Amino acid sequence: GHDFTVTITAIGEDPQSGQCTALDYSGTKTIDATLFYNDPSSGSTPFILDGNNVTSSGTSIQLNFTNSTATVSATYNDAGKIWFRLTDSAENITGDSAVFVVKPWAYSVTADGNPGAADASGNVFCAAGDTFTLQIKAVCWNSADDTDNDLVPDSGADLSDNTVTANYSASVTVSHSLTAPSGGAAGNLTGIPGTISDGELTAANTVYDEVGIITITVDTADYLGAGDVSGTSGDIGRFTPKYIDIPTFVQNPACTAGAHPFTYAEEPFSIDTTLTAKATGGTVTTNYTGDFAKLASGDLALAVQSGSGSLSVGTISFTFNNGTALFTIPGNRYGWGSAHDPETVTLNITGSDSDSVSVSTDTSGTAAVSSGVSYRYGRLQVLDSFSPSTRDLTLTIAAQYYSAGDYVANTDDSCTTYTDSNITLQNWQGNLTAGDTGISAFTTVTDGNGSVTLSAPGLSHEGMVDIILNAPAWFTFDAGTATFGIYRGDDRFISWQEIQK
Repeated sequence: GHDFTVTITAIGEDPQSGQCTALDYSGTKTIDATLFYNDPSSGSTPFILDGNNVTSSGTSIQLNFTNSTATVSATYNDAGKIWFRLTDSAENITGDSAVFVVKPWAYSVTADGNPGAADASGNVFCAAGDTFTLQIKAVCWNSADDTDNDLVPDSGADLSDNTVTANYSASVTVSHSLTAPSGGAAGNLTGIPGTISDGELTAANTVYDEVGIITITVDTADYLGAGDVSGTSGDIGRFTPKYIDIPTFVQNPACTAGAHPFTYAEEPFSIDTTLTAKATGGTVTTNYTGDFAKLASGDLALAVQSGSGSLSVGTISFTFNNGTALFTIPGNRYGWGSAHDPETVTLNITGSDSDSVSVSTDTSGTAAVSSGVSYRYGRLQVLDSFSPSTRDLTLTIAAQYYSAGDYVANTDDSCTTYTDSNITLQNWQGNLTAGDTGISAFTTVTDGNGSVTLSAPGLSHEGMVDIILNAPAWFTFDAGTATFGIYRGDDRFISWQEIQK
């Protein structure tokens, strides 16, 4: 596409010396000009000589000679090996040019639909692992793209509308460079054939498998001995993950000490799992980090998948690093608000980032569903007990849950804890007053039962006192009564007595 100079000299044999010499040949001459294609062996693009289109079928042109020489401008808007023949039939002069090579000026490299994002705030182009169409064209020089005429495309020049060198075929080498994020993984670029034909290559199955922004460079080494042909795209991107994978996640039961793990209604529990940004093929997009990681905690929702109660969600927090984030939600609570039979509850996590990349278990957007956990409506009950005033008295603290209209022993509970500071003595009756007895020992719950032991108050300190346990908030609580010695007590007793042996 760039013009070059051709010097044409009319030469004949000197009849005296037998040597070649310039002829007496001046003025405007009518010349038959014919173009010959050498490699490739055919074509349709004319060779422009002094403004005249010279074709393979021959063209009559006018050339102006001075002292046997014509110096003219020539242009060939194509590529390949060519030569031309000039014939002046009137003077019986014929001459052939040398075979010469015209190579494309550069490659135009573009991606269909590419917004050309420059950084993480730029528009989305394509999901990692999805196909896109890359257009590679071998093009002619254009002065608008080379304002300093140094035969190098200006920075940022758009070559996509330049004339294509339709006779050009060659092998190409394609490479890419990561523009952003800085220091990220280069990723893999695939799906581009290794040969360009007829000046163009449309790679409709091009795939890039990472997050970020790239440039693509196309090279051909030493085309027909005339030098390299190369071209580099502008920024292509942004590429996003195809989906953010979250496996079937596990609710962490609050109590796992027994044969059947469970959580009490309204007892805090946590969820821990992993978020992983992935390409269509399932590979991890490690560049989903920093500004390129668009998933925020507010983009996610934890909800009940199966269960009749309501869920209170704790604080969601995570940070992506190399495409992966540990996903943690502590302080969740599930319950019914009143006594309810046990049920197995599953939860789900849904959401998408600000680029509409879904959080799911696959590319189709399937929601992540947790494993099931048994939830039980719990009660702690101190069971009434009796002892002579001369003996210590141990009362059972029973962990129970509601089932089929009543509370039953929760033998799976070996997790509930408390200290003596959680236990108070109230409602002193009879000859028993504060200070006569106190907590001498206690045990936390094992296999559904704990205990509290009161010291013997001694003779003449018969009476009753209520045992109050400041139970964890997820329990209802029933107080128990400790009774020492012979004391009439409450009217709810029909008959009771102390027998000493």
